[in-house]
Amino acid sequence: MSHELRTPLNRIIGFTQVLLKDRELADRNRERLQIVQNSGEHLLRMINEVLDFSKIEAGRMELSPTAFSLPHLLSDVTTSFAPRFAQKNLAFEAVLAPQLPQTVVSDPVKLRQVLENLLGNALKFTSRGRVRLEVDPAGAHADGIRFRISDTGPGIAAEDQARLFQPFQQAATGRPPEPGTGLGLAICQRFVELLGGRITLASTPGEGSEFSFTVPLPEVATDATRPPSDEAGVITGYRGPRRRILVVDDIENNRRVLRELLGPLGFEIHEAADAAATLALVPAVRPDVVLLDLRLPGLDGFGLARRLRSGQAGASPKLIALSASVLTIDRTEAFAAGCDDFLPKPFRESDLLMRLGLALRLEWIREDAVAPPPSAATPPPAATRLSATQVAELLAHARRGEISALRRRLAEHRGDPLAERLEPLAREYRMEAIREVLEAHRLPPAPSP
Repeated sequence: MSHELRTPLNRIIGFTQVLLKDRELADRNRERLQIVQNSGEHLLRMINEVLDFSKIEAGRMELSPTAFSLPHLLSDVTTSFAPRFAQKNLAFEAVLAPQLPQTVVSDPVKLRQVLENLLGNALKFTSRGRVRLEVDPAGAHADGIRFRISDTGPGIAAEDQARLFQPFQQAATGRPPEPGTGLGLAICQRFVELLGGRITLASTPGEGSEFSFTVPLPEVATDATRPPSDEAGVITGYRGPRRRILVVDDIENNRRVLRELLGPLGFEIHEAADAAATLALVPAVRPDVVLLDLRLPGLDGFGLARRLRSGQAGASPKLIALSASVLTIDRTEAFAAGCDDFLPKPFRESDLLMRLGLALRLEWIREDAVAPPPSAATPPPAATRLSATQVAELLAHARRGEISALRRRLAEHRGDPLAERLEPLAREYRMEAIREVLEAHRLPPAPSP
């Protein structure tokens, strides 16, 4: 049943991502599409919560540890939440310690879900003020990383705090009932325990709440998980020879989502609807990678992967399995059949590009990384009437991820060339691009007379 629910959601979320990439999109339509995407992702989270809790009750929830980029995961989570906080006029601060490890080993899916649940709760129940995510090393624990999510919401009474982590419970004091499964915090608690930590809550009615947990995230010395897309700019292509991708899916709209996401980046896209067409195309096209849906008519994706790995098709492309199934056995069987990676549907574009980048060792071209940074002797690229102090203030907001405060300051300077250049970047929450522009404009303060 979960497959039947997730498959149409894959198309809803997928095509929304395609439409949001249109730079000519009017602001009002962009906001409407963002609502569609947020609603689709909210529905997906509720489906996942019901399924996850069923696994927990059945004792079948397990960790899937792998190496991943901690900065990329945090960037992905904070970037996805920034527009939602802005829509509620809430300040959102992400305070990340500079000494955080780069590549760590744990279960990134469960860690992401815990962070998204806790940030989602803060968003849901906070009507004014701010929400803050703080991440830093926990000095008392080897390899421990501490996560804290605090808000200025209504707070939670002491008598409500203990039962808050029980299934189907919401706090009553000061917090009106909100739509949801009521499973989020129960799942968070179990996931944090699986990750090797314990979640705690400190709250004062009328002042706010803070959820915190510390989990071991041992660092590994590798750059293999370096993300292809983070806040360094929007990906517009890749360097090197043109790469060929074969998309295998029996549903045309599923193939179309991938075609429209990847075609504009310069990939040569080929398509097949079943195993027979795939086996005929592979020797002719010689794809670099096959994006393989596991549910196919006739010979399924597992059997097709084994055929491709046996060399019967005359080529050995990288295989990335795609599936709307949430069964652990499907992921395990996909790797056993010879797949190099596994991408669950619905997927984020950033997750798709990360897997392609790793499989093909791609060097991505980013929109804001095409021109070299200006040297010290180069004048700022655009004139501005802002003082060095005002530029420094904007840069401080950008470095702290305070998008709401940044946009308020830009509105105060409307009409200034620098503010006009930064405003569309702020609207799209491209914090790294904003920091680069402000760094180029930063001048030392005038000497005192």
